[in-house]
Amino acid sequence: MKLGIVTRKDENEKWGGDLKALYGICEGLKEIGQEAALGRSAQELKDVDLIFLSSTALDLREEVEEIQKRGQPFGIICFHEDRDKYFGPCLGFAHYMGLCVNQTHNFVSLEQLLDDPEIIHHFSYAQPAFFHENFPILGQAEICIATSPTEKQTLLRDCPQCRAEVVYLDCGITQHQRDDAFLRWTGLKRGEYALQVGRMEPRKNQMATILAMKDLDIPLVFIATKKITTFTPYEKMCVAAIKKWRKAPTLIITQTNESGSEGNFQILNMPDQKILPLPMLLSAYENAGLFVHPAFYELPGLVYLEAARMGIPIIASEWTVVKDYFTDPLDDGIAYVPPHHIQELEALIPKQFGKKVQRNFALPTYQRTKGDVARQFLKFITEI
Repeated sequence: MKLGIVTRKDENEKWGGDLKALYGICEGLKEIGQEAALGRSAQELKDVDLIFLSSTALDLREEVEEIQKRGQPFGIICFHEDRDKYFGPCLGFAHYMGLCVNQTHNFVSLEQLLDDPEIIHHFSYAQPAFFHENFPILGQAEICIATSPTEKQTLLRDCPQCRAEVVYLDCGITQHQRDDAFLRWTGLKRGEYALQVGRMEPRKNQMATILAMKDLDIPLVFIATKKITTFTPYEKMCVAAIKKWRKAPTLIITQTNESGSEGNFQILNMPDQKILPLPMLLSAYENAGLFVHPAFYELPGLVYLEAARMGIPIIASEWTVVKDYFTDPLDDGIAYVPPHHIQELEALIPKQFGKKVQRNFALPTYQRTKGDVARQFLKFITEI
């Protein structure tokens, strides 16, 4: 049996946790002797016996229609977030902050947000219709793969008749030797900066980190991997907020062709606009004093797993499923906060920053390999 996985992305764009996971599953399947292939669409994967679509955040209807015309069975690697809960507040927060940054209305203010975080619900947007129109498709699939028990619960809530199974992902890091390459490249010092990794977009919520650290004398680094030509409106809004409110040094490392510096703010381009090599990324993690990532939704959030594997303290969002991976009661290195509660986040940062954490690296969260993921994945497929 040959398996196919639809990535829906350009072959050269391997940024993003979902793509890392899909590439990892395919590589793991090949490692254990299972024939597997990746394609950007169902059209590219006609010669497979079972095809997997990916991400219910995308409109799956056209791909399913193509597959069903061929009479081909399909599954879904879902990355299925609880968007009924997260989508509106996520965009509401970004909308509210856009008004604050641009000072276009006198009925919004940063002070009002700090006093009443729930005000963002009044500025939210409706979801695109296809989010819910994907739900019946879940029931048509041979199997729906979730990356955590919490995700499985959301799948069964939205489509009770779907067959949902959990395949835990690996953190993608096996062995690593300490490396100061990131410090040499940026001029930063070990343990002096807070780090956030991920595309700059509303759901990753860099804005909350900027606001929570506006008065903290801690350098802040964003590694914003995404190959585009110029900054998006959200990125421009974050830059404006940094210049308006942040006092300590802030560095954005990006794949765009933006560059420059102003006061304590600097934009540093990745070499040749290519994603940072893994050793450089791991160097950024291990030399940070804190990993902070108050995302509105992440599934499961590979950046959390990477940061934890590198042994640094973490502030994670309560609105993610990463708690399903960090179950060790002795691990005191992870704190959780609602993504829009800025004052709570601000209070947590000094407590977590530079903290010596206790972490059991013998647990499956850190020991799981691509082969382990692939074997679990294949086990459920053979039961179809």
